[in-house]
Amino acid sequence: MDIIETIKNFNWSKILETGRSLDCFNTGQWRFLKGVFIEKSLEKYNNTDLIYVGETQDHYDYVWPSQNLTLELKSVTSSKMYKKNGDYKKNYKIMLNNSMGTNNKNDAFIADFIIAVYSDGVFLISKDVAEKNLIHKGDGFNIIVTSDQIIPIFKTTSNNKTDSLLGIKDTMLKVIENHI
Repeated sequence: MDIIETIKNFNWSKILETGRSLDCFNTGQWRFLKGVFIEKSLEKYNNTDLIYVGETQDHYDYVWPSQNLTLELKSVTSSKMYKKNGDYKKNYKIMLNNSMGTNNKNDAFIADFIIAVYSDGVFLISKDVAEKNLIHKGDGFNIIVTSDQIIPIFKTTSNNKTDSLLGIKDTMLKVIENHI
């Protein structure tokens, strides 16, 4: 089985279900946690030897030892990949390396594949496509790709919100308070 087919066989339904249960984190102070939840979901539901290294590595979130690859996940679960009629959007913007003013580098390290997770679907792009579409933006980089440059991975048939993580924010606040 090739890499693309293997990635298509990850349990994207469960990963997107996690994403749809994170509305409680749609504020500036908490928004970063949505990405962490999605990243850890992919680690749990990938059914391969893909390993999450996002907390110890810069520029990529996973290593895939059996494939000798690195992957970066971009969580865009507050947005849709598809238009209302089910067609792809004209283009997609992916932000890389945004350090909010602390990055002075003029080069970008790009993982072998970038996976973009939206509320209604998932696509990936290769490093080659990312490099061809890289735009230096202040202290970070954007990649703007057209719909014919993406590799569709998954389209959900459900956009229902789920409450599988209901109360998680309150639980996390209590943990923080108990450790202060």
